[in-house]
Amino acid sequence: MEGRPAWRDEDEQTAVPGNGQSSGQTRGWDGEEPEPLERPQVAQAEHIRAFLEEALGEGGLVGIGSPRASLEANFALRTLVGADHFCSGMGDHEQALVAAALEILRQGPTRTPSLHEIEEADAIFVLGEDLTNTAPMLAYAVRQAARTRPHEEASEVGVPLWNDYAIREIVQERKGPVFVATTGATKLEDIAAGYYHAAPGDVARFGMAVAQAIDGSAPGPEDMDGDLRDMVEVIAEALRGAQRPVVISGTGCGYLGVMQAAANVAWALSNAGVAAGLSLALPEANSMGAALLGGKGLGAAQEMLEEGAAHTLVVLENDLYRRAEAATVDTLLAAAERVVVV
Repeated sequence: MEGRPAWRDEDEQTAVPGNGQSSGQTRGWDGEEPEPLERPQVAQAEHIRAFLEEALGEGGLVGIGSPRASLEANFALRTLVGADHFCSGMGDHEQALVAAALEILRQGPTRTPSLHEIEEADAIFVLGEDLTNTAPMLAYAVRQAARTRPHEEASEVGVPLWNDYAIREIVQERKGPVFVATTGATKLEDIAAGYYHAAPGDVARFGMAVAQAIDGSAPGPEDMDGDLRDMVEVIAEALRGAQRPVVISGTGCGYLGVMQAAANVAWALSNAGVAAGLSLALPEANSMGAALLGGKGLGAAQEMLEEGAAHTLVVLENDLYRRAEAATVDTLLAAAERVVVV
């Protein structure tokens, strides 16, 4: 029928009109013979190996790994292209945040607690991270931790932990000292003893104020609203009086200052003699592994291709359009003479 779209049958070189009947001829939208689509070539492993060896001899490779790929796969790609031509597969801003998180964990005196240790924490401060969406298992551990302090109070009056009904009667609606400071509402607020919403910069300032309230030598803002100052003092007192406090932050809001503020809180607790834990949520399953392996950002890959330092681009388990603007990725791919996707 006229005016109906035609869908190409993969098995026959005929067009299948919208009513499902074959018309016996191939037509495009304008009735002209359509040009065949260019499909990516699918090659066997030995063909790819020979192709890459040839590309290495002709002018070098640039490899783009992935924070979703395994450490072994990223290492194999880095070995193939060389450390100077290896990119982690993260966008430049994302890579800077993950590298900063790695540096914070390397330099600071606090350790990263396990999920089980977070469940047993008796005070938690979440700074700038919507854990339900960025780290759901961590969010579940925080929910479990919210019950730790009330359950300990029930144990102090002689009620065993297995007696759930009696514990619920004693605890009632009391919540443990879980405090959340984020850029918007989160699902953890229903178990939080207090929460604060603000822009990323203000969330960072709030965290720095908590660190200063714990340790007077820590840097912090001079001017702060009275109500906010009272909340800062409450959080600082709860963290300082806990035996197993945990500070949680991450790259979720895309602002480096938030992670630095969380690190200052954990380090202030350490200076005060409290064994605090610091947990940083990262964007991908193997972001930390990719950061430990090293590598450059996508911008460096484009520069190497445009300057002629390499001519072939190898992409490992990565959708580059999720990492950067479409125009940036288009320019990157256009700069490469050949692109290999693994």
